[in-house]
Parts: sequence; C-alpha cells; structure tokens
Amino acid sequence: MYPEAIELPDPPAHLVGGIGPGEFWQTGYEIVGLAMATTGVRPDDRVLDVGCGLGRITWPLSRLLDARGEYVGFDTSSEYIDWCRSTLPLDAERFRFHHFSIHNSHYNEHGSVAAETFTFPWPNDSFTLVIAASLFTHLTAQATTNYFREIARTLRPGGRLFASVFALDEQSRDLAIQQTSHPRFDAFLDEGMIGDPSNPDAAVAFHAEWLAAQLAKAGLAFDAFYPGRWRHIAAIFHQDILIAHKD
Repeated sequence: MYPEAIELPDPPAHLVGGIGPGEFWQTGYEIVGLAMATTGVRPDDRVLDVGCGLGRITWPLSRLLDARGEYVGFDTSSEYIDWCRSTLPLDAERFRFHHFSIHNSHYNEHGSVAAETFTFPWPNDSFTLVIAASLFTHLTAQATTNYFREIARTLRPGGRLFASVFALDEQSRDLAIQQTSHPRFDAFLDEGMIGDPSNPDAAVAFHAEWLAAQLAKAGLAFDAFYPGRWRHIAAIFHQDILIAHKD
C-alpha cells in the first residue's frame, strides 16, 4: 500500500481528451464508489477493467484491495496503456495493463482485431468483479454481444459486473429522438442508436430490452439498473449503470 499523501500524476492533455469530461481522479473515485455501493468491492477481488483507458479507477481500487486482490486492465489504445505502465504508482505485480489492437472507429481505427470476435486472453472463471465504465457506449451491437459473452466466461460463479451504458427506454428514447439527450444520437440501428454514422463507435445507445436479452444469452443475471444524468434527471452518474452477476 502507498501513503495517502502521494501526489497522483494527471494524464497529459493530448490523452485525457479521449476519456470524457470531469476531473480525472475524482471521476475514478466516483466510479469505484458506485461499484462499492452497487456490487461491493472486496479486499480479495480479482478485478478486470474492460476498456481501462488511462487507469482512473486503479488508485481508488488500490486503497481497497489487499495483498490477495489483483487488477487487470486492457484497452485498445497503446498510448493509454504505455502511460499507465510508466506513470501510475502501483504495484506492477498486482496491477497489470495490457494493450490489444482491437479495431474501434473512435479509439483505434487501424486496429487489426475485430471487437466482434475478440477473445479475452484469460481462462474461464478468472475474475470476481468486472468493471466496464464507458465501454458499451463505444461498441457495436455485435461487439457488445461478444464482450458480454467473454465477461460471463471469465467471471467466476457469483462474480459481478458493473457497467455503464446508454439504455433506450420509453423516457430516454424520446429524448434521443428529439435530439435533446447528451450526447445526441442521430441515426437508428436495429439494436439502438448511434451519434455519428461516420464514426459509429463514438457514441452508442442500445434499446434496454435488447441489452437485457444479450445479458441473459451470455449467462449473466440482471440485478439492478440506475438511470443516468444524460436523461436530464438528477442522478448519481452521467451514464446509466447496469449491474449483473454470474450464477
């Protein structure tokens, strides 16, 4: 463990623009706090951070995980992973970062691996907690289905999923159609809506019924849903929060 008074490094400006607004470490603490409140974070958790970005949840998690706990994060941006590995003041034996050249129109347009067929390189039942913050808001429907399946495969029985999404239900769908939601969604797909047809992974919203069906098909049991501020309501997070577990 590290002293509480340590000065945490802020990501360089040319990188931080790709991970969304808000104070970097404060947002990380908010995400981990919400995970604690909704799924629990245990000292011995083995955590997989899917789409870890610049590792904003790593320091808050390091305050909660003991010597038995581990963290693995991966991202499609090599710049993000290089910065995490070289800069974050974490135990490299227990906090590991991986880059995979997964294609994404917003983050890695030259990626060589299709997200729709990517296999997580970990055995079945490897993790007890998966965090996917602002991930499914940047994946195609086919990639989302694949990632749900891979999350379920690599979670242990009883393992939990904390994910943020843009879910289209009766209330939010009206806002999206009227283009008053934030972000805006301009084009319809069978599974939901996207913000920019020329950059389809930039912002993705899925029909709530479709998300529920894909969770069930993957073998994940739905636990809870918390609507987000993108709907113009007072809420605990900007995106919607989805909680599930593996039986």
